[in-house]
Amino acid sequence: KSKQFDIFYGTLKNAPMICECPVTMECRLIESVRLDVDTLFIGEVRNVWSEEKYLTKGAPDITKVSPFCLSMPDNRYWSVGKEIGRAWHEGLKLKDKLEKI
Repeated sequence: KSKQFDIFYGTLKNAPMICECPVTMECRLIESVRLDVDTLFIGEVRNVWSEEKYLTKGAPDITKVSPFCLSMPDNRYWSVGKEIGRAWHEGLKLKDKLEKI
């Protein structure tokens, strides 16, 4: 894969990052957790790299980045869909309703 992309190195200088990625994160490994068939890596984000065209007010904009994710074990890629609510807001109505019961 490294021959398919242009790479650069960030401030940590020990992991190549892909120039063509809309957002790239430099992470420091905190812990490796061995699972049945895989290893879970827990890291600390140290730096975030992006081009201005993917930002709104200095932060990555999900509508400009168009992220995708991999689901397992079906090995499928999924795009992120539309907004469905506001975090720490939508649940307040439910909380108020439950407190009245």
